Amino acid sequence: MMPIRIIRRLLPITAMVLSLSGLQAQNMHEHVYYLASDELAGRFPATRGDTLAARYISGLFERYGLQPFEGRFIHPFTIRDSVPCLNVVAMLNGSDPSMRHEAIVVGAHFDHLGYGGPGSGSRRPDTTAIHYGADDNASGTALMVELARLFTAVPTRRTLIFAAFGAEEQGLGGSKALASNTALCERTVLMLNFDMVGHLRNHALSIGGSGTFLHADSLLLGLGRRHGLSLALSPQGYGPSDHTSFYAKGLPVLFITTGGTLVYHTPDDRPELINFGGMDTIARFAFDLIRTVANSTQRPVFQEAGPAEGSHARTRLKVTLGIMPDVTGTQSGGLRADMVVPGKPAHRAGMKTGDLIVSINGQNISNIDEYMQVLSGLSPEHEIRVGVVRNGQRIDLTVIP
Repeated sequence: MMPIRIIRRLLPITAMVLSLSGLQAQNMHEHVYYLASDELAGRFPATRGDTLAARYISGLFERYGLQPFEGRFIHPFTIRDSVPCLNVVAMLNGSDPSMRHEAIVVGAHFDHLGYGGPGSGSRRPDTTAIHYGADDNASGTALMVELARLFTAVPTRRTLIFAAFGAEEQGLGGSKALASNTALCERTVLMLNFDMVGHLRNHALSIGGSGTFLHADSLLLGLGRRHGLSLALSPQGYGPSDHTSFYAKGLPVLFITTGGTLVYHTPDDRPELINFGGMDTIARFAFDLIRTVANSTQRPVFQEAGPAEGSHARTRLKVTLGIMPDVTGTQSGGLRADMVVPGKPAHRAGMKTGDLIVSINGQNISNIDEYMQVLSGLSPEHEIRVGVVRNGQRIDLTVIP
C-alpha cells in the first residue's frame, strides 16, 4: 500500500493544470524524494525497495484513475532466468473510436543500483552505500507519472500507455519484457523514454531518436522554441536506455535526457541536487509533444536511424579514460566528453569537460561506437594519444592509464 503520508501531500487534479505555476514541480518533488529515500535503499531489483517503488507507482496510477494494462498494473518478469522483477504499466484509452487502437508508450525505468559494490555498475565500486538514484532515474519516473496525471484531465485521440520499467540497469530487462508483447508493439506509433531528466542546465535538453520518424526534427525544434529549450538532437534510434528495446522492434522512439553529471552512479545522486524547475519545463514540453502526436491524424512514419543494437553494448574494456561520453551523439565531428572525472587518466592528462574527442592513437573518432571499439583494443601498459578539439583548436593529449 502506498504510504499515506505521501498520498496526503499530493495535489489534486484540475482541468486547468497547465496554467497552475509550480504544480508539476511540487508533485515531482514528492515522487523523487520518496523513490530516492533511505526506505527504498536504491531500488535494486528483487529487493524490498524495488517492490515498494512498484507499489508506489501503481498506487499513483490507480489514484489518478488510469486503467490497468491487460487487467493489472504490476507485471512480473524475470532476468537471468530466475531473478524476479517488476514492471508497472497503466493506460488511458483514446477518445477517438477510429484512432484509439493506436498507442503512444511513455516510459521510464525506476530501478537503480541498491547499495552499489563490485559489479553493480557503481562508479565507486569500493563503496557500499545507498545509491539513491535521484536523477537516475527517480527523475524520469516522476516526470512520467506526472504526465500520466496531466493527461487524465486532457483526453487524447490515441491511447496513451505509461510504463515504469524494472531492471534497466541489468540490461534493459523491463523494457525488453514489455516490447516482447507483440500486440502492444503492433499498436504503438511512438515510444518516449525519459532517463535522467533532473539536471537541466542552460535550458539545454538532449533528444535521441529524432531520425526514427519523418519530420521529427521540425516538430521537436518548434516545440523546443515554444518552451524556451535549446534542443540537441541525435537521429540514432539505438541508445543506452529502454527506448532501444522498442527501436529494435522497428518502432519510432525518442530518448529525452539532460545528460550525465559527476554524481552519476554514485551515492551522491541525491534528491537535493535535482533541478525541479527544470523538470517542470521538460514536463510541459513533453506534454505538448505527446498531445501533438496523440491527436494528429497522421501517425509517425518509421525510418531506420542506425543499427538496432550498438556494438559498444557488448564491449568489455581493459582501459578506460575516466570520462562520461555523450552517448546521445548530439555533437558532430567527434565524441564530446560530457564529463571528465577528477583524478582519472583523462583529467590528469588535461582533458576538460566539453572537449570533443576526434582521435585515439591516430584513429578517427566520430561517435560512441568508434570510441568503444578503439578502447577495446587498448592495453593498460601503454600510453594513449588522444586528440581533442577545444574552442575550435586541436589539442593532443597523452593519457597514462
